[in-house]
Amino acid sequence: MLSQFHALEQATADRYANDLELEFLATVGQEFTDRRALYERFEAIEDQLVEETYQLLQQKYPDVLQVKGMDLSGAEKSSK
Repeated sequence: MLSQFHALEQATADRYANDLELEFLATVGQEFTDRRALYERFEAIEDQLVEETYQLLQQKYPDVLQVKGMDLSGAEKSSK
C-alpha cells in the first residue's frame, strides 16, 4: 500500500489527482478506518482471546504445556 501511495505521490507531484486516483485515496482512507476499528476491538478483547486460546490449547494439545516433565499449564495464569 505504501508503494501505491508513493507512486501516486510521484504521479501527482505536478498536477491534481484524477478521479480514479482520488477514488483510490478514499478507498484506502475507509480501509484504514475499518482496520483501525478492528485493531481497537482486538485490543478491547485481548485478554478474553488469550484466555480462550489457552483453554483450547490445553484441551486439544495438553502435551504442549509439558516441558521436560514440568507442567507449565499454570505458569502463564499465575503471572497475571
